[in-house]
Amino acid sequence: MPETKEESVKARILRVARNLIAQQGIYKTSLAEISREAGISRGTLFYYFPSKQDLLYQIMEESIQELTEKVVADIKEIQSNTKTRDIFYLLLRYIGESHALNQTNFHLFQEAMAKNQRLKKRFQESYRQWQSLMGEHICQLFPKTAARYGPQNLAALMLALIDGVGLQSLLEYGSLDYKALARAIAGIFQEDSL
Repeated sequence: MPETKEESVKARILRVARNLIAQQGIYKTSLAEISREAGISRGTLFYYFPSKQDLLYQIMEESIQELTEKVVADIKEIQSNTKTRDIFYLLLRYIGESHALNQTNFHLFQEAMAKNQRLKKRFQESYRQWQSLMGEHICQLFPKTAARYGPQNLAALMLALIDGVGLQSLLEYGSLDYKALARAIAGIFQEDSL
């Protein structure tokens, strides 16, 4: 189905805002700059996003949705008998090489931790939903491992791994050994080692 003009404008605003925030941070990125770079009036920007907070929430939610879709797709690959290690490698490499996404997310994390309680609560709720969803998939794929460690604990480990790889990739861009990391994490999930 083709994208409508309204969807196209909104998508362009979000893309421009993500790029500017990744480059400059939240505080140095103004709504005026976003509207100018997106080629729209400030009134049009406010039509879609009445405040900067609304724009930040949408970016955060889309980032989590993008990650969730990637992880669920990788889980489906595990179900089709692809080696667990290979799936973790693809996931870790995807996260590590998503430099702009990581930059934007960590600017949002910083904002949530520093003073934006509404954003922090939205992150907490999104993380709880993500952990619940991943916990269900982990139970289906790795029942013995889930019984031993608890599906929510394994989902929390996955989330910490994703956030950690994202942060390390920003600090040490290009120096992570994704294959070694994938072997280590896959070892935790191996059913036959229990």
